[in-house]
Amino acid sequence: MRNTALILLLGTLAAGAASDIQEGEMPPLPVMAAQLRNPDNQPFDWTAVRSFLEKDDSNTHVYKESAYDCRHFSLELYRRAQTNEMACRLVLVQFAGTEVGHSVVCFPTTDKGDFFIDFTPLIVNGKQIASKTVAMLAPGRARIQVPLNQIPADFTNDLAFFDGYIAMQPELQAAAALLSDRKTDLEDLQGKIQGIKQAPSTSQRQQKQIDSLEADYAEKYRRYQAARAIYGEYEKQWKSPFDLSHTDTVVNLIRF
Repeated sequence: MRNTALILLLGTLAAGAASDIQEGEMPPLPVMAAQLRNPDNQPFDWTAVRSFLEKDDSNTHVYKESAYDCRHFSLELYRRAQTNEMACRLVLVQFAGTEVGHSVVCFPTTDKGDFFIDFTPLIVNGKQIASKTVAMLAPGRARIQVPLNQIPADFTNDLAFFDGYIAMQPELQAAAALLSDRKTDLEDLQGKIQGIKQAPSTSQRQQKQIDSLEADYAEKYRRYQAARAIYGEYEKQWKSPFDLSHTDTVVNLIRF
């Protein structure tokens, strides 16, 4: 009986792999959702859902507008969750001031409410970056996306967390920029000092110049270390700055 169950499991996994969502046109999402929904699905707690999301690789497909876009990414994640009997819903998101919408997957959990999960890659400077984010989506509010790996284990799934995240980002971005600028300044000063010291002999005027540059270097190094301390404190909680370009105001959410 155990061997039979194992064969059935392997057969299910093989069938699932063969039915990945393919590129190209697809039937309407409600139809696809109905076809793929597993009647045995059930909600899990957030720890189990997160473990599933962290291991899943459906975010690594290549994004192609209209051929494999947010609909395909969300449908593939939805399909895999249904295969694992994990309750979830496909969600169409309508934004204010644009006809362009978006598609994500909502996972209801037994302990922390509903999670909107977005596996569509980010496109930054024309390059695709694989992404796994937890989104805050509510009518009348701007969308906020937080990388899955920046969600703390003990967080509460409420507006305060997402608002706190978005409020911290400008300071974190500024601290990161300050750190980068001061590191560049230090490298430039160090180059100037080394350039003068490489001369076969050093005149009194050159020595004064070196002393002045080294004093400037010491002060800028002090500021650089202070900036590092500030950034380090932010980074403990928020890991790193995140792209905030997706701030469209949500008008409506339709779940299938």
